[in-house]
Amino acid sequence: MFQRFTIDILVNHVADQLVTGEPTARLGYRFFRKGRRDGRKNFDHESVGRLLREAVRLAAEKLADEMAGQRAELTKKIAAMESSIEHVDPGPTPELLIPPTPEPSDAENVRGPSLGRALGVRAAAMNKAAELEQELARKAAEDARQHARDDLERQRSALEGLPAEFEPRALGIVHSGQVLWTRYCNGFAQGDARRRRRRWWRRRSRPEDPVKPPRHDVTFSLPPEFDAQMPSGEAALP
Repeated sequence: MFQRFTIDILVNHVADQLVTGEPTARLGYRFFRKGRRDGRKNFDHESVGRLLREAVRLAAEKLADEMAGQRAELTKKIAAMESSIEHVDPGPTPELLIPPTPEPSDAENVRGPSLGRALGVRAAAMNKAAELEQELARKAAEDARQHARDDLERQRSALEGLPAEFEPRALGIVHSGQVLWTRYCNGFAQGDARRRRRRWWRRRSRPEDPVKPPRHDVTFSLPPEFDAQMPSGEAALP
């Protein structure tokens, strides 16, 4: 893999797996095999360190872009909901739909039930029904407004919680980078040991300056969008 691709393609290939936080076992073995080859041939390991550091940076930036996209989407949705709540119709104002009928005169009472009394009873019943209907409409409008407020609060909480939601994934990228680097270091140590064993029986061996083995402890920095940084006391990749 390391010989077939250009450095840019290779970095993107590794970053695409790192962004998931779960690089394949095949990728880990390729780093191990590359380390074993470099250790056996006494190759410098700085180029692999730079490649992995760049891949981790690119993967973290992709994750930061994903978080920025969700933040923009939530911000737009919250603004639309706030505007919608401000313009919610509070419901009809209670009012009598039918004017009350005047009380019947004494003459009407003497003659018995009058048309005016019947109309008054009917008007009172209709007004009562109208008031009940208006009350139900107001309650439905208030319930809808409260539901919108609750939904708005959930969206605001989701916006505030984005860093906490994405931080574990960012740490997963860092952890995956450390795993791949450890696989490379283990391979390098194995190849270096093999090279040293083969040198002692050679009658003539050209002088060589042995490459200093890579260190296992590494640090990868994350974009400022994430409130997660590796301990500053650890050694960085060469």
